[in-house]
Amino acid sequence: MKVEIIGVLFDRCGKQPGSALGPEAIRYAFERHERRDVRVQYRQRVERWRYVHTEPQVERSSGLRNFNQALKCYQDLQVEMEAVMAEGNTPLVLGGDHSVALGSIPVAHRRVAAQGGKLAVLWVDAHADLNSPDSSPTGNLHGMPLGAMVGRDASSASRGIKKDQWRELLSDLIGGSALDDSQVAWLGLRDVDLPEAKYLARKMPRSMPLTMEFIDRHGLPAAFKRFSKWFAESGCTHLWISFDVDVFDPVLAPGTGTAVRGGLTYREGHLLAELLHQQFADKLVGLDVVEVNPILDSTHTTVRVAVEWMSSLFGKKILPWGPHYDE
Repeated sequence: MKVEIIGVLFDRCGKQPGSALGPEAIRYAFERHERRDVRVQYRQRVERWRYVHTEPQVERSSGLRNFNQALKCYQDLQVEMEAVMAEGNTPLVLGGDHSVALGSIPVAHRRVAAQGGKLAVLWVDAHADLNSPDSSPTGNLHGMPLGAMVGRDASSASRGIKKDQWRELLSDLIGGSALDDSQVAWLGLRDVDLPEAKYLARKMPRSMPLTMEFIDRHGLPAAFKRFSKWFAESGCTHLWISFDVDVFDPVLAPGTGTAVRGGLTYREGHLLAELLHQQFADKLVGLDVVEVNPILDSTHTTVRVAVEWMSSLFGKKILPWGPHYDE
């Protein structure tokens, strides 16, 4: 696998500023602590780093917050994504807030579909990010990327500029290739808005939301087994992972803008990454790692947690050539 890292220096659609600094912080930690292991021991090659950067500007519109900057960022990221995937490489998109997935996943979805496949998206996050402008309690686009990608329309409740902006977003970024509900699974949910919960209730079992309550009751291996079964039955052939660091408990990952208590433990997170590598490495077409905010971090804890999680996903193990533990 040849990995190309795209750093997206954008955080103007999140709750708090600072995640635009995440890609550089992750790059520093990766180069300092993990690069040799990933390249030599685990057979992954990092070809190059790319960057997407949008200049700040004042937006006085009453519509979606920082919409013009956001749309430009997502469009630029889609250009970079097309270039990486055209070379047959695997994109690793580092945010930035989680809205940047609007620049990554639609490209992967279109390319996989053009090859006759079907993309599954595993959204590893404390939040469902399924809102539309009508349902969002904050108006922040980082809570809406999946809402846009599954084609949630702005109803008559949204008037004027917000409605027009949402339609422009769907037209420019999604086009006629919205994700079907049967292509999306969540893992680690624990802070879901009521409109999102109602949407999920209508779409199950085609979509697969796995909450922290399920993990508490049955354990991470049972959650992964349910995801694997869903993947097999969905007809999907490829996988994109969108990983928000707030899926971890904030004791482990305090440096994020929307921390919610009660998340994954360190070992649960790494077990998930190890299982994903073991079962889906040949199906993985790319991933996002987002919402690392160094300004809110404590002694670079969250940055290191993110880098170490990625290393496990790319194959790092305690005993690299040791036994497997399949049942």
